[in-house]
Amino acid sequence: MENQNLEWKEVWKDDCLKTLCAFANTDGGTMEIGRNDKGVVVGVKAAKKLLEDLPNKIAQTLGVIAKIKLQKDIISIHVPAYTNAISYHGKFYKRVGSTTQEIIALTLTEFILKKQGRTWDTLTEDTATIENLDIVAIEVFKKKAQKARRLPPDDILLSTPKLLDKLLLFDKNKKLVNAGLLLFGENPERYAIGAFVKVGEFAEHENLLFQDEFHGALIRLPDEISKTIYHKYFKVLVSYEGIMRVETEAVPQEALREAILNAIIHNDYKTGIPIQIKIYEDKIIIYNCGKLPDDWTIDTLLSAHKSHPRNPLIANTFFRAGFIESWGRGIERMNEICDNENSPRPRFEVHGNDFAIIFNFCDKYIQLLSQGEPINATVNTTVNTTVKLTKTQKQILNSISQNNAITTAELSSQLSLHIVSIKTAIKKLQELGQVKRIGSDKTGHWEIVK
Repeated sequence: MENQNLEWKEVWKDDCLKTLCAFANTDGGTMEIGRNDKGVVVGVKAAKKLLEDLPNKIAQTLGVIAKIKLQKDIISIHVPAYTNAISYHGKFYKRVGSTTQEIIALTLTEFILKKQGRTWDTLTEDTATIENLDIVAIEVFKKKAQKARRLPPDDILLSTPKLLDKLLLFDKNKKLVNAGLLLFGENPERYAIGAFVKVGEFAEHENLLFQDEFHGALIRLPDEISKTIYHKYFKVLVSYEGIMRVETEAVPQEALREAILNAIIHNDYKTGIPIQIKIYEDKIIIYNCGKLPDDWTIDTLLSAHKSHPRNPLIANTFFRAGFIESWGRGIERMNEICDNENSPRPRFEVHGNDFAIIFNFCDKYIQLLSQGEPINATVNTTVNTTVKLTKTQKQILNSISQNNAITTAELSSQLSLHIVSIKTAIKKLQELGQVKRIGSDKTGHWEIVK
């Protein structure tokens, strides 16, 4: 059968050069002239002339050397894989399974860089100088690297230019590379428009409740993002098991921080699309542009694998600063942390060029949150709340009395409470006979029972 490295053609047409180009750009391959689509031998007309003409045609058009031979009425053309990018009439092709596909747009840039043994973060920006860097961000790196002991002590004391040179953030002509500008730049978005992170909390129907954006040097963002999520969007809920005080988090902080780092390190900054973190009533999703390597699947990601950072210089700097333990263990580490905290392991999905890490909140967190208590509150799970109204229930009744058309999303925003807390509190009010819904969810209104 035809596959990644084999193609059948009944007759030779110059269009066959596209497939030979694709073989050269992928893993090499063989085209057999004289077979139909089912692999049945139909023979080759004018075989002798083709054997004379094809070597020169292939060499002149593609710039590759092919091995051509005649075997039992079939002309076999073998093209090896080439380390440099091969084009056909100015266009580039690759093999994907048994198909030949044109490489276009951003994928083409990445393909050509890969053939050159380079990545986007190693490219230089001619207009940037060391004055465009954030000195505070560099000091943050030095302190973290010193604490992590991932750099020789003498390197910590180097001047900024020499330190950046040690981190390979200058090229051979002493020009700043993209990785340096994103990691330590005062305004990385000047060089990569999507080099920032958006965080938002959403209610049903993707209604946005709250939003934050994080701009500036990438080296400073993981701590800022994690701190904001756990102080503004999540609650650390406290309950008691006997006399023992137990704190419950939606998602283990270290696991989520690892996921944020994964997104920053592996993001495809060429796209101009920022990293997006979406928080829902029962989960949090971290999206970044950048599909898996061509021969990888989710199963590859979940098994033992070599490190394959999209931005190796960015990854190396985060490693030196102690943000990540080692290359290639991010997914494994997230799973280990979640297992130790009895929290659900994250799920991973690929949608086109987007990669997503999904954390479902742990069951205990959702259960405690549904009681509608304020942040960092002590939740006594033995208390009977059917006798009197909670503070949250009273606040909801007050809001409804002022606007009986108010939505749960608006209540969540107004009271700065999670949407789950609002829904659960309203359900309890309905059970207690304090409030009822008149009409549909979209066009109806609330009525307080006197």
